[in-house]
Order: sequence, then C-alpha cells, then structure tokens
Amino acid sequence: MDIPSALASASSTKSFAAKDENITGTLKWLVAATGAAAAAIVAGLQLTAIANLQPWAAIVAACGAVVALIAIGLLLLGATRVLAVQGPTVTELSNDELNAGILEPSSNLDREALPPLISWVHQRRMSLLGDAASITSLYTDGVVGAKRSLDKLRRGEPSKWGSRDLDPQSATDVAWLEAEYAAATDRVERIEDAASYWQRRKAYSDLIARVPCLLFFFMLGVLVFAIIPVWGRSSMASEIMAPLPAQIYVRDADVAGVPGVCPTTLSGQLVGGTLDKPIVVTVPVGSCPALKLTVKNDALIVVPDPSESPASNP
Repeated sequence: MDIPSALASASSTKSFAAKDENITGTLKWLVAATGAAAAAIVAGLQLTAIANLQPWAAIVAACGAVVALIAIGLLLLGATRVLAVQGPTVTELSNDELNAGILEPSSNLDREALPPLISWVHQRRMSLLGDAASITSLYTDGVVGAKRSLDKLRRGEPSKWGSRDLDPQSATDVAWLEAEYAAATDRVERIEDAASYWQRRKAYSDLIARVPCLLFFFMLGVLVFAIIPVWGRSSMASEIMAPLPAQIYVRDADVAGVPGVCPTTLSGQLVGGTLDKPIVVTVPVGSCPALKLTVKNDALIVVPDPSESPASNP
C-alpha cells in the first residue's frame, strides 16, 4: 500500500488546528464577556436596596435577577462543555467504521446512514485519507503494518510491505519505508485533528443555536430587574435627627405604658425613631413623671409641633 508523502499534509494539519483555535478563542471571549455580565448583575443586586422596595417589587426584581443569572449560567456551562470537548482517537474512528459496516464489501451500503463524523471524513477522502480506502486500512496497514515491517528491517530480517519486497541491507529500502511510516503517522494525526475540530465545531454550533433563547431570557431578566425598583420603591420614613416638640395623645394607656395618673394629653419631644414610629420623651405633669415612650399599635398619637421649637422662638 502506497501512502502519499506528508509534505502536502502539514498545511492541512495546521489549518484544522487553526480553525479549532479560532473556535476556542471565540469561546474564551464569550466566557469572559458572560462572566462580566454576571458580575455586573451581582453588583447591581448589592447596589439596589431591595429592603427599600415594596414586598411584591422586591420579589419580582429578585426573580428577574435570578432569571438573568440562570441564562448566563447556562451559557457558561455550554461554553465550558465545548471547550472540554476531546476528539476521538483513530482507534475509536476505526471502531465506528467497523460498526457502520463500511469495511464490508456491499453494493447496498447507504453512505447517508453512516455516522456523521465518519461520513464527513470520507467526503474529504483525498485530503484526509489519501490513497487509503478507509481510516481502518490507513491505520492498520499504513501505521501498524509499516511499523512491523520497519522493525524487521532494523533487526536485519527481510520484509515485505504493500507490494514491495524490502532488503534490510538496502539503505534505500529502509529510508523509503521510514518515510512511508512517517507519512502515514502524520496522516493519522491529521485525521484526529480534523475529527476533534468537527466535534468542537458541532458542539459550538449547537451552543450558538441556543444563544438567542438564552439572550432573550437574559434581557428579560435584566429589564425586569432594572424597571421594577422604579415602580415598587416604598416611601422612606423620615428619620428624626434632632429633638422636635410634639403633643402626645394617649389612646390606650395600658398598651402605651402610660401610668393611670397621667393625663391623656401630654407635651414632650420626639427624640428618635422615624416619623412613622417615633420615640418620645414627655414633660412631667403633676404626679405624672417624665416618660420615654415608643409609638406602637396606635396606642399613642404623636403630633409634631415645629412652631414650639426653640429655634422658632426669638
């Protein structure tokens, strides 16, 4: 069996390797960009005061962020799987040929029913297989067979490879067989590189086909996460930063913690809390001592009276 020289195969090998590297480079860029988007969403979660949103708005905004992160996670997972693709060995390709019955002499062999990768290799037979009829024959005859014959020659034993009788004493025969063995080995490596490129390209194409759907859910999640806080922000209660005079009306003394000797209307100051739930200190009146009260359960009604502030009196 004559195996063509490997001189013309080097560029093809580099071509498949370059194509495979292009896919890998694109995936690495995609992973980096997707990771940056995920980091931006996480930073947005930290910057958005979820606690200041109304409950329904906080839940919807969080769900939007989760949807966007899930879409990013699925894209990253798919890209990682493509990067982790390992091409088949020549032995695995040979087994696929055997299982497909491609080596059996049959005029009824349906080439379209072959495994896609095997069919793809055979469609490029001239550039990948050369004169070999199949991957199996290239490997068994061109590599294994040539190696056995070469070992015999090196041991000083006559050998035969293909249709040529080889003399161990002939430097020409030894050099010729070494060149043929190297060419076959190079062609097998080229087939493995091509098969690896085919599998990675297929996985990459499957991933790209899912990108529009993932992008839709990502954009939907980001849009919800960005807009809902504008609609659902709860009103912030003003904190009391300085004492403010107020009138305190006692509605339920027992709940408010006001002694029974105290009147139902007290004077005092707001000293803390918020306007919704202030902390007040009352002025003693008769037998009613000064009290520190916190408004709860509507037991007290506190009415601020800025006009009585010391700053307002000349």
